[in-house]
Amino acid sequence: VIGYMIDEVLAGLAPAVSDFMLRSSVLERMSPSLLDTLLGIEHSSRLLDEIERSGNLFLIRIDNDGEWYRYHHLFRDALRTQLAAAHPEMLHGLGRQAGRLLEARGDIDGAVRHAVEVGELQRAADLILQHTMRLIDEGRIGVLGQWLQLLGPELAERYPSAVIATAWYALGTTDANLIGRTFAVAEKLPCDGPLADGSPSLEVALAAVRAMVAGEGTPGVMRDTEIVRAGGGPRENPWWGYATALQGAEASLTGDYERARELLL
Repeated sequence: VIGYMIDEVLAGLAPAVSDFMLRSSVLERMSPSLLDTLLGIEHSSRLLDEIERSGNLFLIRIDNDGEWYRYHHLFRDALRTQLAAAHPEMLHGLGRQAGRLLEARGDIDGAVRHAVEVGELQRAADLILQHTMRLIDEGRIGVLGQWLQLLGPELAERYPSAVIATAWYALGTTDANLIGRTFAVAEKLPCDGPLADGSPSLEVALAAVRAMVAGEGTPGVMRDTEIVRAGGGPRENPWWGYATALQGAEASLTGDYERARELLL
């Protein structure tokens, strides 16, 4: 099928058009403005119109305004195969650039997918963790699950950012088995620096999730919130306020009202 697409479709196009189609195949969906920026040209709109008018059934308009297009997935695979064979460095470079352009435009889903596609797995894991709490807050935990599936369980367990994102996903879906497995993996991972969500360390990020799970009751919550608070104050630790509020609530429930007032204030 790929051979047919290359021979019958690309071979009949003007060189400028076929080159444009090859390079634009790095994008899953594309707009003229995005293509102009990515490819360093100013006439993507005209080329897309020309391809569409030629009767090419593999270019699909996905909105009524003619702003967004995509290639049929088999045809895109054919284009990428051709580009990889002829210019592998170009394919990788454009893919990386496309991911950063999409992130800058707020298309995090596209940025994550491009990072995985070009093998930037650490970047993909960091992007996922950066947006984990937003997705949970918005009730879009299914999207978080899809992103983690792109990495796959084996790859996800290599990167601290992906492990913590998986822990929050497991908590959000009340998957007790996944929670236990993720905690066990996270406790063995080396990580000296801060994480992509602003956590000062993997230890602090893990303790924040464990405190929410409260699997060991009050003593475990108090231990974990102490770990979080020891990781830094509110200016450098995004979980400090959360841990302090948990401790204040616990002090109130146990009757230590003076400490509860101090913590909550």
